[in-house]
Formats: sequence, structure tokens, C-alpha cells
Amino acid sequence: MNFEERVHMFEYKLNDTDDQIIEYILQHKKDFIHHSIQTSAAALYTVPNTITRLSKKLGYDSFSHMKNSMKDELQAAQSEEHLSFAFIKKTYDLLDAELLGKLARNSFSLSIRSNQAKTVLIEK
Repeated sequence: MNFEERVHMFEYKLNDTDDQIIEYILQHKKDFIHHSIQTSAAALYTVPNTITRLSKKLGYDSFSHMKNSMKDELQAAQSEEHLSFAFIKKTYDLLDAELLGKLARNSFSLSIRSNQAKTVLIEK
């Protein structure tokens, strides 16, 4: 279960301070995973215990567990993004540009003829 799913699942346990911390984390995810709990607390004008309590409310064992889980999520997302791009590039490389051009022109011609036929039927 990822961070955002945990936030939704345990929303009933969260207070306004927790919501502000979560908003900060979501806006600064890439930086947050590299910060210590002290650095994060200072950026949020709170104390480390508040962030630790939030991590436990969200079902993590500790702040480190939350941070490492988020790091794994980001790496998985980047990996998936790279894989998707690789599939798109491979598909593009397999395409025959000349054949696609012919198909597009034929499709356009058929569309024009179809519209002309509709116009003739409407005029009758």
C-alpha cells in the first residue's frame, strides 16, 4: 500500500497538523525522502515526535520505514516510467511510416466521401 493510499485509509485518525505535514510531504516528495526527521520537522515548524506519530498513524513502524517506503515508491514509479517509454519507442521503431501515411490518407479520403454521402442524403 503506497503513501497516498495509507493517507486515505487512515484519514479518520488524522488531525489538522497531520494534514499539513502530509501536504508538505506530497509537495516535496523527492526532497523529503533525503531529509532527516529533524530537517523535515524544522521545515514544518514542528517537532520530530509529531512526524513520528503521523508515520505510526499511517501504519508505518517508524519515520524511517515511512521514508524508505516512499523512496521505494518513487523508484518503482521511475522504473515504470522508463519501461513505458521503452515500450513506446520499441513500438515506434516497428512502425512502417510509409504504410501509416497511406492508411492516414485513405482514412481521410473515406471520411470525406462519407461526409459527402451524408450531405447528399440530407439534401434529398
